[in-house]
Formats: sequence, structure tokens, C-alpha cells
Amino acid sequence: MTVDILNWDKYATDPVVLAYKQAVEAFQGSANMGKLAPGFTDLFAASMHSSLVSSLEFGWHNKLHMPVTAKFRIASVKTHGHRASLTSCAWGPSYGYYDKQNKWYGPAQHYWLRFSTNLRNAQGSWKITGTKSTGKCQGGAPR
Repeated sequence: MTVDILNWDKYATDPVVLAYKQAVEAFQGSANMGKLAPGFTDLFAASMHSSLVSSLEFGWHNKLHMPVTAKFRIASVKTHGHRASLTSCAWGPSYGYYDKQNKWYGPAQHYWLRFSTNLRNAQGSWKITGTKSTGKCQGGAPR
């Protein structure tokens, strides 16, 4: 699984963005493998494991999959010591569940989904401590 960050050149050296990218790739990989990807639990705070696994189990039970490549943009990153907040935009059709016939599962979302994510640096590693959908980002389909 690959997260294609369309403005990667601006954030390539940011360890918060790299940790976020790895975590999203682990989530998508887990969705498609039918089991947790190696290192999955190291990328998210323990408090998030239950809700993430529940979401994955929903997809596994319903035989759903996610696209191999997700299109993302980073809107902002703010780091304060051992804590960081990141706002990202995911192109809906590239980041969601599809059924066996490759049809979008649920209402089609042909727009940029906005996510607000919090991270914490513990022992030199950034982990996601919380994330939520916060509406839409502006812009048209990626090229």
C-alpha cells in the first residue's frame, strides 16, 4: 500500500509526516491483507487500537478492500515539543472501502476528505494518538 502525498516535496524531511504516511499505509495494508500489517501497533497509541481494529474487522467481515494507492495532501503540520497536530486531505475515491466488484462501499465521496490527526513522540517515535474526519478540503480531483 502506498500513500502518495502530492505535496511530498514540501514535507519529505518532516518526521511527523513520515510517521503519518507509514501509519496510513499500515492501516490500508491491514485492510487488504485481512490481518494487521507488521508494525501496525507500533504506529498508533494503544488507546486507538480497539477502534482501528473494529473498523478493519468490519471491512474483513464484509470482504471489502481499499485502493492500493491513496492520494493525500498535507494541509498543515504543527509541532510543539513531543506533540504534533497534522491536517491532511485524502481524495475520497482513493481512500475508502470497495466491494468485490470494485464499487465504492457506501455513498460516493468524490471530494477531498479532511482529517485532523494528533501525534505524540515517545522514545523517539511518533505515534498517532487520535484522528477524526473534520469535513472537506477544497480542490478538484488530483491529476
